[in-house]
Amino acid sequence: MTRFVREANERRADFIVQLGDFTTGGKMGRELLDEWEKFDGPRYHVLGNHETESLSKEEIMSFLGMEKKYYSFDAGNYHFIVLDTNYSYENGEYRDYDHKRGGFDGAYIPPEQLRWLASDLRATDKRCFIFMHAAAEVGDWRVTNLHAFRGVLWAENERVGYNKVTMVFSGHDHADALRFKGGIYYMLVNSM
Repeated sequence: MTRFVREANERRADFIVQLGDFTTGGKMGRELLDEWEKFDGPRYHVLGNHETESLSKEEIMSFLGMEKKYYSFDAGNYHFIVLDTNYSYENGEYRDYDHKRGGFDGAYIPPEQLRWLASDLRATDKRCFIFMHAAAEVGDWRVTNLHAFRGVLWAENERVGYNKVTMVFSGHDHADALRFKGGIYYMLVNSM
């Protein structure tokens, strides 16, 4: 982390983002976060499934300094969207994934978050890039309601008549992969 942050500062990166499974808190987590916070620019977090192994979503968000589970921001001429894929679907309802409650039956993006995503995409005229933990197209651990998620992206691109939603980045899996489908690049970044 020290080497990464030093290089990001030397290259004057516009921002840095981590794709989840970053820390579960505690002393070692605090040391890691202290190094992360030495970056001189904006820093963004994506929640991963391992973040809630010892803390609730609210507790890890507080630890990381996150105000919202999903959000968006602009940098230059681009719009970036951070999604939370850490939901399970139990007894007809979407619930925050909580390791203490038992096994993970899939990675879902609840309908209200998909509605927010559609609204957020419509509200900008900038090219859009999405960050999320579970894979959207490539990788072993994919968003379970992938069809609904892709439908939001494809509908926006169809509405504007070009590939406004350009790329989706995901983590979690321990491999690198890239796929182009429906006019959008999907990149899986190897989880360290």
